Amino acid sequence: MINSILVTTCATSTLSWPVMSGKPVVFINQKNKSPLTDEAHKSLSKGIFIFDADEQDFYKNIRDFLSQPIDEIERLWQEKEGLRKEMLKQYFCAYSSGAGVRAAKVIIQEYL
Repeated sequence: MINSILVTTCATSTLSWPVMSGKPVVFINQKNKSPLTDEAHKSLSKGIFIFDADEQDFYKNIRDFLSQPIDEIERLWQEKEGLRKEMLKQYFCAYSSGAGVRAAKVIIQEYL
């Protein structure tokens, strides 16, 4: 049981912190302030919860979603797990591990 939900906004590098936490993420997409591209919106909406601030019923939709029992939000989060893995590969972590080894190889090839 996770028992917490992270809510964030603005498509910046900081988005990776909540997304990589493993906790349910609600992203508020603001059309006029660091919005997601259409392609990113389509992909990320499959892996996290996205609400568009410029939609007519934005406040009602996000309030209704966040008013659900935490168990229900966690269940919905788990349903997105498979698609979230693909989203993570595409937008957040093309490599699953070995950053130090890869960096060492680049340094050796380029500088030594």
